[in-house]
Amino acid sequence: MKTKEIKIRDVEEKIVNKIDWLAAQKHQSREEYLRMLLRRLTEAPFLVERNASYIEVMGMLELKIEEHIKLLKALREDLK
Repeated sequence: MKTKEIKIRDVEEKIVNKIDWLAAQKHQSREEYLRMLLRRLTEAPFLVERNASYIEVMGMLELKIEEHIKLLKALREDLK
C-alpha cells in the first residue's frame, strides 16, 4: 500500500496532550491513534449512506409485515 505523509503544524499543546491521553487509553501511539481517526473520518460518509439504506429497507419490511398481519387476521376470520 502506497502511503503519503501528512504534517500538521501549530497545534495547541493542550490538544496534543488530549490526543496523547486518548491514544494512551487505547494503548496506541499518537500516530496510530491519528491514523485510526483519519480512517474513520474518511469512512463516515459511506457509513451514513449505508445506514440510510438500512433504514429505508427496514421501513419497507415493516409495511410488508403489517400487510401480512392483516392478511393472516382476515384468514383467521374466514376459518371461524
